[in-house]
Amino acid sequence: MGQKKLWMKGSAKLLDRKYRKAEKILLKALKAKDDNLIDRHFTYNLLIKLYNQLQGERRDAQEKHIYYCREDIKQLSEFLEEWKKEYGDISHLRFPSIIQLGSILEKNEEFQEAIDLYNFALELGLDEGTKEGFQGRVKRLKKRSQSKEKK
Repeated sequence: MGQKKLWMKGSAKLLDRKYRKAEKILLKALKAKDDNLIDRHFTYNLLIKLYNQLQGERRDAQEKHIYYCREDIKQLSEFLEEWKKEYGDISHLRFPSIIQLGSILEKNEEFQEAIDLYNFALELGLDEGTKEGFQGRVKRLKKRSQSKEKK
């Protein structure tokens, strides 16, 4: 079975809350022979969603959640190039890897790493789909970082 069919099947299992089956299928999708950047990105997004939902139920969920966020982020530049060649417009795409990892970093008060992550998103021309946007997040975190340093 091809990568796209696998991640779509994994998505259906995730929606049905069949988490073990979804995980097995999605991990298999990452090993598919027809691996490509676009399908890998969507597989990562589903793994991110899966492990986010499993936090509190599985000890390794947060670690895996962060791992797949970082894996997706590593390939975003290449993914976007491929997407633009294939489909053009990226304005409707969302990137949970950036938003969720950024939130974790903020929560852990790792402000500079979160700022760097959001700046990377801005360099790529990404839109988070909120009024604040990544620019607003950077501005807010710089303020939080400065107030923390003053203490």
